[in-house]
Amino acid sequence: MLHLHRILRILISWKFTSRLGNHSKPFDQLMGVLPAASAHALPLFYRKLMTDGSSPIFDFYPTDFELDMNGKRFSWQAICKLPFIKESRLLSEIAKVEHTLTDEEKRRNNLGLDVLFVHISHPLVAKILSFCKRKKDHPKLPKAKVRRKINPNVSGGMNGYIYISDKPVWPVEIYSPIEDMEMIMKNEVISVFYKYPPFHNHIPRPPKGVILPRKAVSKQDILPPAALRHEKSSVFGRTCSERSVYYKHPRPLNGVILPQKDILPPGLLWHERLSFFGRTCSERKRKWSKGYSGSDNKFNNQKSRADFRPRKKIRRKMANPAGNSAKAMVAQKQSRSEK
Repeated sequence: MLHLHRILRILISWKFTSRLGNHSKPFDQLMGVLPAASAHALPLFYRKLMTDGSSPIFDFYPTDFELDMNGKRFSWQAICKLPFIKESRLLSEIAKVEHTLTDEEKRRNNLGLDVLFVHISHPLVAKILSFCKRKKDHPKLPKAKVRRKINPNVSGGMNGYIYISDKPVWPVEIYSPIEDMEMIMKNEVISVFYKYPPFHNHIPRPPKGVILPRKAVSKQDILPPAALRHEKSSVFGRTCSERSVYYKHPRPLNGVILPQKDILPPGLLWHERLSFFGRTCSERKRKWSKGYSGSDNKFNNQKSRADFRPRKKIRRKMANPAGNSAKAMVAQKQSRSEK
C-alpha cells in the first residue's frame, strides 16, 4: 500500500506536454495510402513518383509482396506485407513536384475550413442571410476572414463560428463537377465555412428548459438483497433473514406499522425446532421448571419436574398364532406318549 501512494505521488508530479502536428495535404495523404495501380487518381508528376523505376521513393510501392492469409480462404482477404513509408522521405520528394500543380489542383490540395450545410427551414438561416447582407462590402470577404459567433439558442445548442466569403452562400443552381451528372435545381441548402469553438472544460449539465422526468422506480420496487446459502433454511415458511429483519424492525420501509400479532418471534436454533407434544423444546423446558397452569388446571406449580416426564411406552408382544398352535401340537404328542 505504501508503494502505491509513492507511485500516485510521482504520477501527479509529472507534467505531460505535447505539440500538435500539422495536417497533411490531400495529395500527400493519398501518396501514403494508395498503391501504384491507383496512381491515375493523382496528378501527372505525382504518378511518376509511384510508377517510375528511377523514382527515389519507388521502393515504397512494390508490385510483388507477400500475402498473409491469416486463416482466410481467398487472396483478397489476406493481409499485405508492405514496407513502412518514411514520412520525411515522402514529403521531401513531393515538395519537388508541388509547383507543377495547376490552379484547380492547388485549390483541391489546399487545407481549408470545414463547411456547414443548413436547410432553409432552420431558424439559423435567417441569421446567416442577414449577416451576409450586412457584410457584403467587407474588405476581408475574399479571404474568408469575416466571422460571426453562433448563438446556441438559435442553432439548437451548437457553438462555434461561421465564416463567409465572396462566394454566394445560397446558389440556386449547382453544377456537378463530374461529367454526365444532372445539375441540382432549386437548391434548398445554404453553405458557410465553420470553425470549432476554442477548447474549454466540459460542463456536464442539461440544457436550459429541460424538464426532467419523474422517478419511475421507488423504494418499494427495489428487491431485497439475496439471502446467503446458510440463510435459506426456512422455518414456518420464511427464511431466517426475513424473520430477523421483521423482528428487529417492526416498521417496514413503506411506513405501514405492523400489528403486534403479525411480528414474528426471533429465529429458533436448530435444536429448538424439535417438537414434543406439539411444543418446542424451549417451551417444554420452561414449563417443566415452573409447572403448568393452563386453562384446564390439570397441573399446578407445586408439582415436581418428575411428574411431567413422559412415561416409557411398554412394548407388548403380539401373540403369534402360528407359534402357539405348534406348541399345542407338541404338548398333545407328549401327553399321548406318556399315556
